Amino acid sequence: MKTTTIKTGSVAEFMEEGRMIARLIDQQLPLPELSSISFEDPEDLLVLLRADNLALFRALKQQPDSLSGIAARLQRDPDTVRHDVDELARLGIVSIAQGTIQLTAQKFKLEADLI
Repeated sequence: MKTTTIKTGSVAEFMEEGRMIARLIDQQLPLPELSSISFEDPEDLLVLLRADNLALFRALKQQPDSLSGIAARLQRDPDTVRHDVDELARLGIVSIAQGTIQLTAQKFKLEADLI
């Protein structure tokens, strides 16, 4: 089961994680079935966690769907849903293939240091 961790972290922590992955590649070891998305500012993380996005996560977990299907299920404007989906795709949280939007991981884990 692929897990994506969404977290706060410094640039130095992000770089260290990249070096760890590079070492695994250099040693020809398998890469872990996990990925992470880091936000340096906790406020940026909170934007991701707004109610509309959480409803979108739940809808996609229940069933991947087309943009119009998701908008209808959520009773939201398709243009607004497209904006949210585009942002989540940019972050690597959703993927779009052949008109179907789906989550990129089966599990999302949240970690945040607020101070």
